[in-house]
Amino acid sequence: MMPDAGPKHAGGLILQALCHLRRIFAAELALTKLDIRAAIVAAILAVVFCCLAVIIALVAVMLLGMAVASALVANGVAPWMAQLVTSAGFLVAAGAAFWGAIRFMRRVLGLPGRVYTRIVEDLERVLQAVAAGEEDEAE
Repeated sequence: MMPDAGPKHAGGLILQALCHLRRIFAAELALTKLDIRAAIVAAILAVVFCCLAVIIALVAVMLLGMAVASALVANGVAPWMAQLVTSAGFLVAAGAAFWGAIRFMRRVLGLPGRVYTRIVEDLERVLQAVAAGEEDEAE
């Protein structure tokens, strides 16, 4: 944008400032919409991967559990002990699937990335200012 050569009236400057403010707010609104869309996509992916992990874990653990129980019984372990060991395997697999789902959900439930970075930067500045203030008091 080229600056105008002539003097501007106060009303023209105010209108220009309002126009710029309107554009800034529109851009911030567009960025917020994009952050919301990204959060929705992350939530959908988290649900899909959670369901997939549960299905695969159940099938795999059932097959593995049957194989382990059969091997234990074949090696002379009591059938109830073989079932107990197999059930422990089910619990471990379920815990791993749950842990993976929690990792995805942390991404979904958090703040948008740019808001989070601003907050962290502001917090670091405040902590630096407080530390500088404490050092001045100590001297």
